[in-house]
Amino acid sequence: FCRNFFPMTPIPLFLQAAQLLINDQRARLNGYYRFIQPIIEKYKLSVTEIVCPDGIALQPYDLDFRLNDMKNMYQKSLLDMKDFKFRPAIVVYLEIVTQLHQEISDLIKNVDLRHFSEIENLCLQIVQAISTIDPPGKILSPVQELLILLNVEENGGETMIEFIRNMMENYTGDYTYQQGNVINAYIFLYHQIKLLMKILPRLQTLVDKEIKVI
Repeated sequence: FCRNFFPMTPIPLFLQAAQLLINDQRARLNGYYRFIQPIIEKYKLSVTEIVCPDGIALQPYDLDFRLNDMKNMYQKSLLDMKDFKFRPAIVVYLEIVTQLHQEISDLIKNVDLRHFSEIENLCLQIVQAISTIDPPGKILSPVQELLILLNVEENGGETMIEFIRNMMENYTGDYTYQQGNVINAYIFLYHQIKLLMKILPRLQTLVDKEIKVI
């Protein structure tokens, strides 16, 4: 019998080279993200300490929280201790988010993300959100006092920490910045956490999709 034979058209060399280049960048993406993923998991835990209204107990990672729920951010963190002394949850959070910023920045610098435009966009959003965190100085200014109070029994009168806690617990205003108001730094932190909690799961999904192709 007669059978038609259609030879396969060879893939042009330049397309083969382009595909090899993309696969190489996928492998690099996988390598960098393997270092980032544990930091993201630790970040999620640090968020639960910041936004948990009931104190120290770690709660499920939940996007549905309000500024009032962040009133205990100066509480003792369960995630980390230095020299057998507890540190405030906000201090641990800011250290982890700074580390996340560094690792994502390294990924952007060392992986050609032009091949993965949505991943690139999300990484840039993360870096921008963390880079512009106001003013850790304002958020951390009460910490020196707190570090003493966490490890000393004495506590006379209302401390700065108590003032901030009461302010956040009773806050009923909107979540826009207000000129000259001490609440601004905490509103900024609230928006940062909300944004990162939305972006990070999406980033995980996209990276997993690319890695499966390798």
